[in-house]
Amino acid sequence: MMYDRLEKNISNVRNHLLEFNLISLFLCAISFYFIDTYMTVNLSHLLREIGKAFGSIAAVCAGICLSYYIFREIYVHNGKSLSTSINNIAKKLLTILRLSHPILGILMFYLIVLHGSTMVLSESKYWASIFIFGIITAAISFLLMIIGMNINKSKALRQYHKILSFFFIIGYLGHIFLRF
Repeated sequence: MMYDRLEKNISNVRNHLLEFNLISLFLCAISFYFIDTYMTVNLSHLLREIGKAFGSIAAVCAGICLSYYIFREIYVHNGKSLSTSINNIAKKLLTILRLSHPILGILMFYLIVLHGSTMVLSESKYWASIFIFGIITAAISFLLMIIGMNINKSKALRQYHKILSFFFIIGYLGHIFLRF
C-alpha cells in the first residue's frame, strides 16, 4: 500500500521531468542569488560548509542512481532464485529506484552546480586537481542529465549514458582523492 502511493507520487514527478528541471533550475538560481548576496567574506567558512553539504547530498543522489543499476543487474542475474516474498519486495524496490533515478539525476546536477559555486565563492584554498576534476565531473553530469532525459529515444543513448556514468565515477573519485 505504502509502495503504491510512493510509486504514484514519484511517477507524477517523473512524467513531468521538464517542469521538474525548470523548477530545479529556478531554485538553484534563487539559492545562488541569496548565497551571493548575503554571504560576506566573514562568513566564508560557513559558505564552505554549505558547499560541502551540497556536494554530499549530490553524492548521495549519485549513489542512489548507481544503486538502481547495480541492484537491477544483480536482480536480472539472480532474481529467479529468490523466494516469492523477497522477489516481490525486490520488484517494488527496483520500481521505486527506477522511478527515482531521473529525478535524483536532475537534482544531483543542480546540487553539483550549487556545490561548485559555493566553494568558489567561499574563496577557499584548494588543490588544482579538486577544481579540475570538479569541473569535469560537473560537465559529465550535465551530459548525463541531457542524455538521461532523452534515453528512451534510442538504444545508443542508453549505452552513452552507461559509459558516461563510468567516467562520472572516475571524475568523482579524482575530485575526492587526487591532489596535485
